[in-house]
Amino acid sequence: MAIEYGEIIHMLTKKFPKTEQFVLTTDLNRAAVSVSSNIAEGSGSESNKEFKRYLRISIKSIFETISQLYIARIRKYIFDNEYFGSRTLRSCGGVGKIL
Repeated sequence: MAIEYGEIIHMLTKKFPKTEQFVLTTDLNRAAVSVSSNIAEGSGSESNKEFKRYLRISIKSIFETISQLYIARIRKYIFDNEYFGSRTLRSCGGVGKIL
């Protein structure tokens, strides 16, 4: 589910303006990929305490993407239906619930 979330974000950012290519687009994709990357890295941890630390980092990355998606919505890079009614926030919420 976390990898799917990253792919959803990637598809949304493809239509962002070129002026955002090295700013919001990169930041948003990096944060979205970080969710699954930290879950994967944490699953190889030696202890539950360390694994939980990686899960907390993943949750923080989800919050980061929510903030960045809101900025994209304000700047009209994505539409309200993509922000509120799409798989984007549902997927984000699903990953967050699992974590």
